[in-house]
Amino acid sequence: MKKEKKYTIIKNIIELFMLATLYYFMNAAGTVKYLLAIGLSVLFLFLGRKKQWSLEVLFIVAFPAAVYIFVGSINALINTCIPTTTIKEIIYWFVPILLTFSLYTYYGKDMVRVVDLEFFAAIIAYFATYYWSLFRYWEMESVFAFVFGAFLIYYLYQKRWIFSILSAVLVYMCVKKIAFLAVAAAVMVMLFVFLTKKSKIVVLTLWGMFISGIYYYLYLLDSGILKSVLYGFGNYANGRFTMYDRFREMYEVSALYIGRGLGYVVNILESWNIPTYANLHNDLLKFYIETGFWGILLFLISYGVVFYISERSFDSSKMCLLFSMTIYSMVLYMTDNVSIYMLYLVPVYSIFFAVLNSESNDKKGKIYAEKNHS
Repeated sequence: MKKEKKYTIIKNIIELFMLATLYYFMNAAGTVKYLLAIGLSVLFLFLGRKKQWSLEVLFIVAFPAAVYIFVGSINALINTCIPTTTIKEIIYWFVPILLTFSLYTYYGKDMVRVVDLEFFAAIIAYFATYYWSLFRYWEMESVFAFVFGAFLIYYLYQKRWIFSILSAVLVYMCVKKIAFLAVAAAVMVMLFVFLTKKSKIVVLTLWGMFISGIYYYLYLLDSGILKSVLYGFGNYANGRFTMYDRFREMYEVSALYIGRGLGYVVNILESWNIPTYANLHNDLLKFYIETGFWGILLFLISYGVVFYISERSFDSSKMCLLFSMTIYSMVLYMTDNVSIYMLYLVPVYSIFFAVLNSESNDKKGKIYAEKNHS
């Protein structure tokens, strides 16, 4: 028993060190993080090659990203414009899924423990990166806010209160206002859905309303109304609207707009070469510009498909977590470019794999578990 306990401790330390290194590099610029992620993916795919995994789980996690890549690529072909940024965008979306899937194939149900290790790895990476400011001010603005926000939603869902409090403190330390708003929206939605007995009809109805809200948000951006309202309150959004305005002639909120193609926005930004705006800082607007009126609709509907399948094949609680986490991401997409942050996507996808493979409390989930993990 002592040897087994010692082996477990050593194993956890090695895995924590590996994940902390990964999270540290995922927060840095450059290609090293992608090479490291691909290397780890190959390793864990090899180690888990003989283990059982579920195609349905992979579908639920990867389907929306696959739809976005497909629609964006088709639009790029239609516009006869496939810049190198198109390939970059595919890599940004594909590698985080590949890495987390490889972890899932190897760890299976143990992904719950892996997510906990990722949480502590993120803490280590955050302090290792910003220690010079943290020990002086106990706060440092960072995209880690989005990471800790995802963990906060996950731990609230699990009712692990100490981890939830720690996550909330870390979100506060990272000083990102949109992260607070996104967490609040996700938690309110989760509570509402749980109060309505985790109804699939309620979730799909709310998602339909949210999709309509996204189109209205895009209209407010295009018309300049949102800019006027925020400017009237003295909120200049760190100059974001100046950049949004430069794109207004390149799209229109209309059913006739087909989209410019995957990678178009980044390609334009690179040609402008504005140091403070290497990204648009608005993923929803970027999605719309690249995939068009109907393309972004297909992308958003794909999440509804995910919610439907997760409830049908697993259980309603897991559907609620996926739904609330999606709301969280969409709110972040309104003012930032987290869709390309591997630092954000890896923990989110890891949480999805962990939740879908965790023990279920209802009959439907138990039937699935017996079928796929016997």
